[in-house]
Amino acid sequence: MTNPLNFTNHALTDFAKIREALSEVDRAGLDNLGGLLRRAQVFALPDGAELMDRSKPRPEVPTATFSPPFPIVALEYNAAEKMWDDEFSATRCPKRIALAWEAEGGTAIASISFFEELGIWMPVCAAAIISPEAQYVSGPVDNVAKAMIGSGRISAKTAEQPRLSIDGWIPVLPEVGAQMAAKFGPSGARDSIASDLMDEINAYLDLTLALACNNVETRLVEQPTKLNKSRIRKGHLPLKDFHVLHLRASAEGEGFWGSGSGKRSHLRRGHIRRLKEDRVTWVNSCMVRGSRAGMVDKVYDVREVV
Repeated sequence: MTNPLNFTNHALTDFAKIREALSEVDRAGLDNLGGLLRRAQVFALPDGAELMDRSKPRPEVPTATFSPPFPIVALEYNAAEKMWDDEFSATRCPKRIALAWEAEGGTAIASISFFEELGIWMPVCAAAIISPEAQYVSGPVDNVAKAMIGSGRISAKTAEQPRLSIDGWIPVLPEVGAQMAAKFGPSGARDSIASDLMDEINAYLDLTLALACNNVETRLVEQPTKLNKSRIRKGHLPLKDFHVLHLRASAEGEGFWGSGSGKRSHLRRGHIRRLKEDRVTWVNSCMVRGSRAGMVDKVYDVREVV
């Protein structure tokens, strides 16, 4: 991903359009979110923002891994079709921003989406909080997890594995949230908000896990200075520089063939490998030459970290 998406500017422009229709309390919340978005370091992610293989559980890593790489980050990406094909999705939101920042109590993750039917960018009314004391927990598969399984976001096996706990919520648009609670009840409102945030939470967790790998680095793509000066003269917001992920070559990822034993040859998908308790690395996709005759006949979805 080397092309700018420029979603942040479009969202800020739409915030100015919708703020007057909000209550005074929610207007203040929107202005605060807009201020965070203006100061955010932007990351451009591939479609779906699926950097990790979601059919498998994420590795259990120290909670500090999930701290933002900058005080405020905005992850821009185009949604995959499955991201609006479930019982919770009321409308198509093909363009997404996951906004994360260092907040009181931990890392906050908010969702800002382009609602296609309305033709406007709007935020979800609350943000999730991952605290420094967050734990990996197991438990019953809730309604949101069931929706994620049904829409192909994760596998049933993944949902049953220990997962990082979301420790709370902070209001973004308090009165909108109160209206949802009055209409659907507290439990129904929490399910609805959680389903609205799940794709952005997944995108953010994938990014921080990728950045924790010792062979993944960020590269800054700068916008043309002359173009931004021209935009400012015309009264437009300047285009923001953005970061992309870059995978450095590694011994196992450089070649097409890796080594294996006791299995037939097969394609190994990109994945995270733990080297030590506090060190992980990304292993690129490669062919593994097995010691047994034949080739495993399987269809794989191979993604490159970009």
